[in-house]
Amino acid sequence: MTTAVTDSKTPLPLSKNFRGLFWTQFFGALNDNVFKNALVVSIAFSEERIFGLNPASIVALAGGLFILPFFLFSGLSGRLSDKVDKSKIARLVKWVELTIMSLAIIGFMYHLYGLLLFLLMMMGMHSTFFGPMKYSIIPELVAPEELASANGWVESATYVSILLGTILGGVAVSSEHEMLWLAFLFWGVSIAGLLTSYLIPHVRANRPELEIGYNIFSDIADSWRKARQHTVVFQSVLGISWFWLFGSVLLSVLPVYVRQHINGNEGVFIAFLSIFTLGIGFGSFVVVILSKKIPPIVFVPVGILGVSAALVDWSWVTQAWPAHAEGSVPLSFELLLMQNGSWRMIVDLFLIATMGGVYTLPLYTWMQQFSQAGERSRVVAANNILNAAFMVVGSLGLMLLYHFQFNFVQIFLLVAALNFLWAVAYHFTLRPLFLARPLPKVD
Repeated sequence: MTTAVTDSKTPLPLSKNFRGLFWTQFFGALNDNVFKNALVVSIAFSEERIFGLNPASIVALAGGLFILPFFLFSGLSGRLSDKVDKSKIARLVKWVELTIMSLAIIGFMYHLYGLLLFLLMMMGMHSTFFGPMKYSIIPELVAPEELASANGWVESATYVSILLGTILGGVAVSSEHEMLWLAFLFWGVSIAGLLTSYLIPHVRANRPELEIGYNIFSDIADSWRKARQHTVVFQSVLGISWFWLFGSVLLSVLPVYVRQHINGNEGVFIAFLSIFTLGIGFGSFVVVILSKKIPPIVFVPVGILGVSAALVDWSWVTQAWPAHAEGSVPLSFELLLMQNGSWRMIVDLFLIATMGGVYTLPLYTWMQQFSQAGERSRVVAANNILNAAFMVVGSLGLMLLYHFQFNFVQIFLLVAALNFLWAVAYHFTLRPLFLARPLPKVD
């Protein structure tokens, strides 16, 4: 068992207790995004129908398949993480990841999109079992006063890995030596994550008496009850889930938007996704710095309202964007920057992501602070379940909007309006809780 004591002179990512978890989750998120983006780029720019569906619908379906396991198996994963040593779960998950990535190489080699979509769902399963372990073990590895900083490091590193995975996945699948790059990345990153998982300290099982059954719906209900026991925890879970709903919609729209509306190539999509990823990481960093002087509750409504404002401006830029002739050569990122309105579009995208990061970091910290150690994994599992449910709703809603031929301007304005309504309702629900019992600052 480890003790939550770290050397204040050593940066958390290098500290003995925290480094194993930090780098394991970094490599796991990197592999997720190398695989997902390679598959999305391959589908979005293939110009062919898969299972009778157009690329836009398949991309939306892929997003739903990835998060479906979070909904079905998060209850079981949370229960398991409360029952056993969390470091053992991390190592088992990394072995499974290596197996999935080996099969993915075969899928890309022979263009087996059915297999690749199934493996994407399996990577969702892999993340489902890693998530509760990751967030619930952090308070056991660091001192209480370091919790918010540890979360900030994890969130920032996650988005850096998303950025790298986005770039590497897109570059690899577009390369002349596609299979060589994909094999190197899939196996290399998987092995790196497996090795660092053995640096995660052993921790005491918090609830070894818990029974593991086969009724996933009973596990879901149990996790749900644990999350509902503390109002602040449940409000935080709701707020995080809303972020994943609108975030999943925007990320599903992005590759189709780049290809069909602004006539960008794969490089433009990678650049846009990189900007979005950096924005979220930057928003988390801003909260860590400013919360030393500003109460964290301020960031929640400011963040979500900021998302809506930037979305509205993005819709105006989108509406004014000149139409391109059918069959015209797609723009590179360098050529895109020469178009009127391109810089405004990029700033809007960065602000949407930054405000999203500002909105979510306090919520993750409160979820951990106010959940009990023996139930924390199941609370995180409930968060993942609700995240998944919201994301499934987002994917289905987006497919419905495509069916009724909503254009990109209408989609952006609809998301902005829903965000505004959520901000008003959520702030007035959450604010009395903080007035009654002020929460600690995110230091």
